[in-house]
Amino acid sequence: MTDDLKKDVGAGVPAPRANATLTSRKAAHVLLTERDLDMMTALHDHVVLSFMQIHERFFPARTIATAMNRLKRIESQGWIERLRIPRLRIEGRANATGVVFQLPYLGRTMLARARPEVAIFEKCPVLNPYQLDHDLLIADIAEHFKGRFPGYQWTNGRYLLDSDGFKKIPDAVLQRTAADRAIAIELELNGKSARRYRDIIATFRTSPRIEKVIYVTANHAIGRKIMSAIEGYQVPFGHRFRSEFFEFVRLSECLKDKSPKR
Repeated sequence: MTDDLKKDVGAGVPAPRANATLTSRKAAHVLLTERDLDMMTALHDHVVLSFMQIHERFFPARTIATAMNRLKRIESQGWIERLRIPRLRIEGRANATGVVFQLPYLGRTMLARARPEVAIFEKCPVLNPYQLDHDLLIADIAEHFKGRFPGYQWTNGRYLLDSDGFKKIPDAVLQRTAADRAIAIELELNGKSARRYRDIIATFRTSPRIEKVIYVTANHAIGRKIMSAIEGYQVPFGHRFRSEFFEFVRLSECLKDKSPKR
C-alpha cells in the first residue's frame, strides 16, 4: 500500500477495492461491501429512497431489523443521511413511509473514490416535502424503463439544468450518452390545467434535446387530459392515441418491475 493510500484509508477514504477497512472520527472499522456501494449508488442516482425501497432492493433476504442496523452503521460515518417525514402513503405500497435516505456530500465523495467509473453529481438536490411521493415513485418506475431500454443511462431530472439544453426539464431522461437526444419521462400523479398542459406539450415539441416523451399517468382521466392537449381537441374515453413522439404508460404497469432481482 502506498503512503498516499494509507493516508486516505486513515482519513475514512476507501482504497480502490470495495472491501478495504474504513475509519472515521465517528466510528472505526466499518467495512463497505459491494452491496453497501450498490445501495449508495442507488441513493445517488435516485436522489432519495425510502427505507422499504432500500430493504426490497438490497436486503430482500434479511429482516427489517438487520437492514436498519446496517444502515445505522453506514450512517454513523456520515456516508448516508436519514430524514424522518410525516407518514406518507405511496402508490403500490401497503405500509406508509416514515423514513427516507439521501446521499450527502461525504457519501458522494466516498462513492466517487470507491467507484471512479461512476459519474457522481457533487451536490445533493434539496427535497420538496410536498413532492416526496412523486420523487419516491420516480425511483420505482426507473426499473421498468431500464429494462425496456437496455444500454440507456437513467438520469433523474433533479440533476438536470436549463443550461443542459432542455427547454422543459423532465422528471427523468434516458440517454445512450450525454450528448445524445433524450427520451423524457414524465410522471403525472395529479392533473394540471388544460392551458398548462398545452404549454408543456408545445415546449417538448420544440425541444431539440428530446426525441420522445413518455407520460406515466396515475389514472385514465389525467391521460385523457394530456392527450387532449396533444390532439388539440377533447378526446373521448377509449380514444386510440397514435404518435411516434408521445407515448402513455399506466403507473400500475411500471410498478410491476419496481423490485429488481439481486
